Amino acid sequence: MVDFNQTSGFLDESAFSIKLGGIEIDPTTGDGIEGLLKIAGWTVKKTDTDDLIFSYEGTEKLRLPAIGAADIGGAFDQFVYTGTNDQTTFSGADDDGVTMSYDTDKVIVFMNGILLTPDVDYTASNGTSVVIDPAVTANDVITVQSF
Repeated sequence: MVDFNQTSGFLDESAFSIKLGGIEIDPTTGDGIEGLLKIAGWTVKKTDTDDLIFSYEGTEKLRLPAIGAADIGGAFDQFVYTGTNDQTTFSGADDDGVTMSYDTDKVIVFMNGILLTPDVDYTASNGTSVVIDPAVTANDVITVQSF
């Protein structure tokens, strides 16, 4: 689980923290990031321009650009679906009635709070649906986050 926490109205390094699986990462020093943090095949590192790169078994899967003052207030959407037995496709209105829409390069998916691996555990290629493989069981919670 990736937690992003902003503690003030304006985003700066002293007011921003990142947690990966409960491990807090210092945004000013990168402690915990510089390739030292590894979770079940996932590696997170910080670039010279302060981007965060999430890689799975050596292949870059997600890049979060450094956040500057102009980026504050950018779009972030979350869609939560409760699965039925053997369901594979999640689309349309979520549990709150919000219709899923995302940029294919800016989406992450969780099942029951666990980050899934793109192109291994799920496919999110059309901007309106997510296909989980293998199928979920009844009451599994699929969370799709778009940024």
